[in-house]
Amino acid sequence: EGWHTGRYAMATPQGLLDWRDDKDTGQEGLPDTASLEKDARREIHLTATFALESSLLIRSESGTGTSPDMVHLRSKRNGKSAPAPVLSGTSLAGVIRGRAMRIANTILGVKIGDDLVDDMFGRRIESNEDIPSGSRIIVKETELNGGNANLVQNRVKIDRFTGGAYPTALFSQQPVWSTASNQATFKLDLKLRCPQLPEDEESAKRTQATFEAEAGLMLLVLKDLWTGDLPLGGESSVGRGRLKGLSANIKYDGQTWELAGTDSLTLSGTGKPETLEKFVKALTDWSPV
Repeated sequence: EGWHTGRYAMATPQGLLDWRDDKDTGQEGLPDTASLEKDARREIHLTATFALESSLLIRSESGTGTSPDMVHLRSKRNGKSAPAPVLSGTSLAGVIRGRAMRIANTILGVKIGDDLVDDMFGRRIESNEDIPSGSRIIVKETELNGGNANLVQNRVKIDRFTGGAYPTALFSQQPVWSTASNQATFKLDLKLRCPQLPEDEESAKRTQATFEAEAGLMLLVLKDLWTGDLPLGGESSVGRGRLKGLSANIKYDGQTWELAGTDSLTLSGTGKPETLEKFVKALTDWSPV
């Protein structure tokens, strides 16, 4: 409902100008939405809210000569005069892929685990013979809410031989800080799309089993993020990037699962807990054809 369409002759200069200026071409119409087929795409949609335990630093250009050496990544947002601290989708996807690879390699072995993760996130191109593939994982950029992004920390590199300060190695950093009174939180939005099921029944079962194994892998990554075992950003060795799970929502095939709590976890929703366990078991039992 409410669609507005226009046709432009893109092979002509005038058509390009009309498209650029969004001029009415006199060939508009409303499509018959009742005739559109039902969306048959299948996916697992995972949203989760996390709190920072201490600080987070994803390095970006500082911008001016008086800025600190390292400033957390920022991006302009509607309604805000100054750029806001954000977690980029590429950074989140990279962290999730790295941990998914370690889990898959531990459970399935290096070769099988690599192939499973490559099929989810897209194949790494390491030689001319490698065939690229798209990712079925979609991770959105998210804004950090709360916290303090204006404090600058001065640090010094330590000489490992003397235990003292390393000469000329003084630097300053401006991460996002999270405290008990001003906690920094963000929302993770992730989708795992299921490939189209083949018409052959046996192949369709195989595709479904692989998708359930991939869903189980994402649940294990969520657990590591939730418990603070998987940090985000840089300098995790000094305690940055540690998270604490606050709430999560999982949607799949008309079912929902809602997780909440920090000290004790509660699970609610229309989906059965056994279904989530089924996904994890599908991962441990998965093997290539």
